[in-house]
Amino acid sequence: MTRVPESRRTERAAVNAVRTLLESAHHIVQEIDGSNDFGEDLYVTFADGGHRTPHSIAIQVKGGRSFRRRQGYSVPVGAHGEEWRESNIPVICVVHDPDGDTLHWANATQQLRAARAAGRTARTVRVPAGVVLTGATLPEAVRQWRQYVRNARGLHAFLADLTGRDFDPGDYLSYFVNDCGEEAVFQQRTGEAFAMLWHRDLDWQPHPVTAERTGRMRDRVTPELLARIDPATAADPALVEQLMAHPFLDVPLAGTVVLNDAELSWLRACFAASDWMTRIPPR
Repeated sequence: MTRVPESRRTERAAVNAVRTLLESAHHIVQEIDGSNDFGEDLYVTFADGGHRTPHSIAIQVKGGRSFRRRQGYSVPVGAHGEEWRESNIPVICVVHDPDGDTLHWANATQQLRAARAAGRTARTVRVPAGVVLTGATLPEAVRQWRQYVRNARGLHAFLADLTGRDFDPGDYLSYFVNDCGEEAVFQQRTGEAFAMLWHRDLDWQPHPVTAERTGRMRDRVTPELLARIDPATAADPALVEQLMAHPFLDVPLAGTVVLNDAELSWLRACFAASDWMTRIPPR
């Protein structure tokens, strides 16, 4: 007779425990067939008051004592790091401890993105022993998961609608409104040596910018200098004469884009926050 491996019984017990808990709260659970299991075991769409919501997550379920650690539990990331980090729906890791028949969870997508932001590569997802999933704690866990979905989708969706462009989930994005009410978007992609500046006053056309070429231009005012900043300026003799009355030109610039002081400060903060992304090899 064919023997059923203990590991399979342990894994099924874990998946069944998670599925039963979620379905008892009327959430919609779809189990992924083993032949299509590439790092997630369940897809969950949340229900609220008997109505389906637009919020979904994926769950990786692990069961057994081998995942237990001194400070809780640990789920190996393996080859799923980029997939879980860049996933357009968050991936939650749930560990079933057979000794206490308890479930413990952690947001894998959130941990992996935080590690990358700190310049690290996470090899495991840490699952705290104190974060227990029960019938009593499930509503709060669902609230957190749904809020994370809203937060993750909100900014990207808003800026995509604003600019008419699509942004990757892993892009660093920042939004700014200057004192004239003109909106701007900063986009840095992983592994690229430059960022993109999008500005309503520039018809939302992308302008490559780098930290090295962003700053204040201080030079003597000459027609040649004015033409270098904006070729249209050289064709306006009255404006040239007016500016020539001042000995120096002091203009905030990002590449060829003229900024104001607040925009320059915002751009510098964006470069400082996303600099680590330029040092990661492109995919």
